[in-house]
Amino acid sequence: MQTELTTLWDCLGQIPDPRNPSGRRFSLQSILSLIIAGLLCGKLSLRAIARWGRRLGREDLELIGINREKSPGQTSMHDLLTRIDVVALEKILGSWVLSLTQEKGLHIALDGKTLKGSASEEYKALHLLAAYCTNISGVLNQIGLESKEGEITGAKKILYDIPVCENIISGDAIFCQIEICRSIIQQEGDYIFMVKGNHPSLQEDINTTLAGTISPGG
Repeated sequence: MQTELTTLWDCLGQIPDPRNPSGRRFSLQSILSLIIAGLLCGKLSLRAIARWGRRLGREDLELIGINREKSPGQTSMHDLLTRIDVVALEKILGSWVLSLTQEKGLHIALDGKTLKGSASEEYKALHLLAAYCTNISGVLNQIGLESKEGEITGAKKILYDIPVCENIISGDAIFCQIEICRSIIQQEGDYIFMVKGNHPSLQEDINTTLAGTISPGG
């Protein structure tokens, strides 16, 4: 994974543009920058972001590479977001987040969640697995899963797309699996996973080991 310190603007420029070059009025960087800025200003829908963008002055628009009187409309933003390479977008943004620190001993938490309101009559609710770095309060990588049951398979995959070496990987009991732990050790990382009833023998061994009184003197 790329970890060179660079700007968010430069990172956005690395994302493949799915649109026909002859029909582009705004660059991919400009549209994504406008969406990010709108979200940071509390605009939570494309319609709200578009309306907010239309109120920006010429100097503000030039800061994100827009040399026109008006910013992109809702249709332009929607068209780009529905066609963009999501995997490439998440990897590049994750690389930029990671570039904010070059330290070792990072704490990276694996966490799955189902997006509220993402289910419909035609589609199941969207379930995501994220690798969140607590040191920099940023998501290093995130992948979509068909269901919560796919978190184990997803974790095996995501471990090869994040910096594991000399860092600490944590997660709840679902990630306490031999293959996941082995992958982390092979990449010279460490792990802290919860142990529950899914591994009764291991849970019993831990309880037995920690049952005695531990004196400060060892």
